[in-house]
Amino acid sequence: MQAIPIFLLRAVIDPHRSASIHLLRPSLSFPPNESTNPAMMRGFQAMRRAASAAHRTQTRSASSLGPSLAEQEEVFDHAKKTLGTYRNISLFVAIPACLLIGFKSFVLAEHEHAPEFVEYDHLRKRAKKFPWGDGNHSLFHNAHMNALPDGYEAEHH
Repeated sequence: MQAIPIFLLRAVIDPHRSASIHLLRPSLSFPPNESTNPAMMRGFQAMRRAASAAHRTQTRSASSLGPSLAEQEEVFDHAKKTLGTYRNISLFVAIPACLLIGFKSFVLAEHEHAPEFVEYDHLRKRAKKFPWGDGNHSLFHNAHMNALPDGYEAEHH
C-alpha cells in the first residue's frame, strides 16, 4: 500500500511560542521498490526536496510570527499600569491647570487699553472717503482700538 505525501497544518503548543501554527514536515512514506520506474523516483525526490525547502522556509518565518502570548500579556499589564498613571495625571494636573488658566483669562483678565494717540503726518491719510458708512471708518472699525484721523472715537476708562 502506497501512502500519499500530505502536508499537515497543525497547531503545536510550544513552551516558547504558545499556540503557534507550524507547518510540519510531510510524512513521505512512499518507499521506493524495484517496481518503481526512474521517472517516478525523480518525481519522488523532487517532492522530498520541495517538502524539505518548505519546512526550512516555514521554520524561518515561524520564528518571526510575532511576540508570544507571555510577552503580549506583559505588554498588556504594563499598558494597564501606564493607563492609570496617565489618567491620574489628566484628572489631577491637566484638567485643574486648564480650569485655572481659563479662570485667569476670562474672569480676572484686565482689559487692554488702547495705546495713546499720537498724530503722525504719514498715518491715516485719506485721498477719498471709504465707500461705506460715513466714509471715515474702515470696514472692520473698532471704536476702542482703531483711531480716526483726529484721534480715538471712544473714551478710555
